[in-house]
This record gives sequence, structure tokens and C-alpha cells, in this order.
Amino acid sequence: MSEGCHSLGDAMREIDRKALIRSDFILVNGDVVSSVQLKDALNVHRERFKTDKSCVMTKVLRHAYPGHRGRCLEDEFFIATDNNHTILNYQKMKDTRKVKIPMTLFKDHSNVNLRYDLQDCHICVCSCRVMELFTDNFDYQTMSDFMRGVIYNEEIEGNKMQIYVVTNEYATRVSNLTMYETVSKDIIHRWTYPQVPEYLGTETYNFGRNHVYSAKDITLQRGCTLGEDVVIGSNTSIGSNTRISQSVLGRNCEIGENVVLKNAFVWDNVTIESNCLIDTAILCNRVKLMSGVKVQAGSILSFGVIVGPDVTLPSGTYLSTIPPPKEGEFDEEFNDTDTSKDLTRPVSQQDQLSLGEGGIGFVWKNAEENDDDEDEELAREMWGMKISDVHKEDEEESDDSDDDDSGPPSVVMDDTEIFYNQVLDSIQSSYSSGAINCDNLILEINSSKFANNVSMKELVQLVTKAIVELPNTHSPNILTTKEFAAFVIPLVKTLVPLLKNYLKGSESQLDFLGSLQECCITNGSLCTSIPKMLNILYDNDTLHEQVIVHWFKKIPLNDSAILQQLRKNVQPFITWLEEAEEETDSEED
Repeated sequence: MSEGCHSLGDAMREIDRKALIRSDFILVNGDVVSSVQLKDALNVHRERFKTDKSCVMTKVLRHAYPGHRGRCLEDEFFIATDNNHTILNYQKMKDTRKVKIPMTLFKDHSNVNLRYDLQDCHICVCSCRVMELFTDNFDYQTMSDFMRGVIYNEEIEGNKMQIYVVTNEYATRVSNLTMYETVSKDIIHRWTYPQVPEYLGTETYNFGRNHVYSAKDITLQRGCTLGEDVVIGSNTSIGSNTRISQSVLGRNCEIGENVVLKNAFVWDNVTIESNCLIDTAILCNRVKLMSGVKVQAGSILSFGVIVGPDVTLPSGTYLSTIPPPKEGEFDEEFNDTDTSKDLTRPVSQQDQLSLGEGGIGFVWKNAEENDDDEDEELAREMWGMKISDVHKEDEEESDDSDDDDSGPPSVVMDDTEIFYNQVLDSIQSSYSSGAINCDNLILEINSSKFANNVSMKELVQLVTKAIVELPNTHSPNILTTKEFAAFVIPLVKTLVPLLKNYLKGSESQLDFLGSLQECCITNGSLCTSIPKMLNILYDNDTLHEQVIVHWFKKIPLNDSAILQQLRKNVQPFITWLEEAEEETDSEED
């Protein structure tokens, strides 16, 4: 590795200088998690190159609608292509909501595809010509520089870039804390198969219900509760009455009694004593939390930090055993592993108050003291916050932020997200009032539909999701499978008039059932309740028999364990439907 390489462009020029690559190659960011079949992308590029020698690169993109959790705000882009998949225009969208398309684009091309439904996989199939272009143009430092040069100099240099779009494969870059959480949850939910916990590394995991992965040699004390989306590494012990949900625990960790872990990423050799609460935080190797410590959302505790006892870390706190540089000391040569730095600086009184009596470490950043508006800091601050909360804060700061192009980028929810939140709020408010009025709910949902330009298919899917998410949203505690069923089944029975209003045809009924199936993947407790829900809706003529049977036959046979369990649970109901139909036919004969 050359010490003089500080960018992609430097690395490409160094590789070209040493003549290490002499044929087509695939360029992938090191932080990409992918299940894309690279051989297919390579073959497509080579076939295109045979017919058009000017195609120097094929960029792999993934179909992902706006607002998709896999889309990084920093990588949002707009793209225009022709019918041959050649890129005609490419614009980054992170700092703007507007797109400027030159009129010459439409004059020079009879067919132009404008797309904002794609996600950058950070995978490119390249010809050797790519190396030469980087060498000839020293201002190419990033991939964006390269793309801009190739696209806008096409008429002069004759080089082209094309795209290859994947739909059912996974590829996402871990570029910030938000994406770290997103990719981790996608791995747990098995969207990245075969990149799943039991096949990553040498660790052996047992895959259980609700996406719980546990190593064979862990210790679980009586009364501890494991919610959904939990990974526990080997030699880890968990004390009694501890609750863990949506969290990852590494190897050799010790978790005390009455601890609450929610959306936490706990690395190896971490000790958490009793009565601690961790919400949306990263605890690196060898961190120790003494009893009574509370870590609030968006915090990061670096290697070897000790906190406590009885300390509350505010949101967005960053702790490290290495002191932050003094003013003017932080330069490009700073390295947190450089032992030549003064690491014996005494802890300030303010830091000691933040860390507690037995604490060891330094406070690098606190959310209350942050005044930095850089993109990286914005991405960090967003981690652990709801999109709606960020949007609300932006609106409070400036009512006319839409017209100010010079300010920092604001976070805007997609129409479907706004609609879903409104539906969930409407149902929750109606439920909390003690008497659900389906007629009023239909009026509110229809108003939201037209206000947010939502299609009927999206309406059915999002209303379904809101109904099955209400039990977990309404309850302050993690519900067991029985508690979830006791909540959702009467709720569905009450909402039959609402569902009947929207499930009038076979297409909308299939959308409803497909949404239920998708919700099962993220909420394993739903699998047990679905047969009774189907029975209720069938008895009330909301779902037709033929539609239910057709949907059941389309459930994959050899997919995830959750879908296999779903088939097993629904099978008796399907058998009953088929037998009832046969008896009816025999009576008519």
C-alpha cells in the first residue's frame, strides 16, 4: 500500500504506473455489503464492449424507490440514460431538491429515461481505459470527478459510461452510522443472503424465531428477555431480568441484571453492570459501564472507555481514551494509534463529571455543544433520530428553508412515509379513544391519500403495515407472541369495515396478503396470528377463498425460516378451505 495515495484517483494512477491490471476489472468500495452476481455484470459489460468500444465503464445500480432504507442521503442522485443504458446526465441530489436538465439532452436524443429510483451500489465494471483516463487527468480524485469528466466530455473524448440495474439483489455501502445500522439490520433480516450471521466468519450461530441468532456457548439467566433482531456472540453471559431487542452483542461480553439494550451495537469483551440502559449506541471493544449508567441515542464509546457509576450520557456523546487534540493541533497527520502523541493528558473536571467517579476517557463531542454543519456531522446527528424529528427541527429553525439554496440540506420524508405516519397516528388515536370509528378512519385515510398522491396499491400495503405495527407502537414494552396476538386479532376484527372498503378486488386483496407476508419477515410474532386474521376476514367476506389459496401457493417453499413457519401455520386453514369447497361441490351434485 502506497503512503502517497490519499484518494481513489491517486490509487488508480499508482496501479496504472505499476501496470498491475491489464484486462477488465471490477472496482468495489471496501465497505460495500453485496449479494450481486458480479459475473453477470461483467458479462453484460463485455457484451456491450464488443458492440461499442467507447464503453469504458458499466456502473452497477440497484432499484430502490425514494425513501428506501437502503438509500443513503449522501448518495442521492438523479440520472438520465438513453435506450442503450448510456448515461447522458448525472447529478448528485444531497444539496438540492431541484434538477436542471439541459434542453440539448432532448434535442440530441429521441428517447431519454429520467430516473430517481436507483441506488448506487458502488460497484463498477471497468475496462483498462479507465486507468488511462485517471492517469491522463490528475484532477480526477473521486468517482464523481471521473463520471463528470467522462459524461460531459463524451463528444470530445468519445468515452461512455453505461448502467446495469439489479432488482432482486442486495448491495449497500456502510458509509456512515445510519447506514451501519441499516446494513446490520438487513443482515439480521437475511436480505443479504448468503451474507448472513451463520455464514459470516467462523462463529456458529443458532437461528431462532424473531431473527434471534445465538452462539452455542452463551449463558442466559432466568427472566432475561430476547426480543426480535438480536445477535449474541460466543462466551457472552446475560443476567436475570435483562431485556434485549434489536441489538448485536459480540464475543466475551458480560451483561448484568436488569439491563435494557435497545438498538445497541456491543462489540467484543464489553462489560455492562446491572441497571444500565443503552439506546441506539455503539460500544467498542473493552468498554465497561458501571451500574446505573444510561447511554442515550446516537452515542459512541470507543475502545477501553469506562463510564460510571450512575451516569447519564446525553444523546450524541462521543467518548475515547485518547484525548481530543488541542486547538490547532488536529492536522492531517493525526492518528489515534500514534503513540508519539501526548496521551497522558489529565482528564478535565468537566469530563470527569460526564464519565463518573470511576470513569476513564475523554469527551470528544457532545450533541449540545455541536455547531458543525458539515455533511459528515449531519449524518452522525441523524443516527438515532427519527426522520420526522429532524424534519420538524428544520421547519422550526426556518420556515422558508425551501427557498434557501445556500443552507445545509434538510431531510425530507417521502410521500409514502408521510402517508404511513399519518395512517398510523389516525389508527392509534382512534384506538386510544376507546371506540374505533371506521367511517372516520376511512375519511382520514382518503384525505391523506389524495394529499400525498399515494396509489391504491401503496395505500393497501401501508394501511396493512400500520395495523400490524400498532401493537408494538402502542405498548411501551416488548410484546410476547401471545400478547401480540391478543392485541392484533381483536383489532383486525374491529377494523373489518375499514379493510372491506379497500379490499374490493382480487388485486387489492393480494396486495394486502403480500404486505402481511412482508411484515412477517420483520415481525415474527405476526406469523402465529395470521391464520386467525384470515379466518376473520374470510368469514366477513373481506377476503375471497380463491385469492387466499392463490397467495398461499406463491409463498416460497425454500426461503427463510420465517416464511416456512408462515406456510406451516396457514396450511391447516388452507386445508379447511379446500375441504369445505369439496363438500359444497358434492352437495350440489
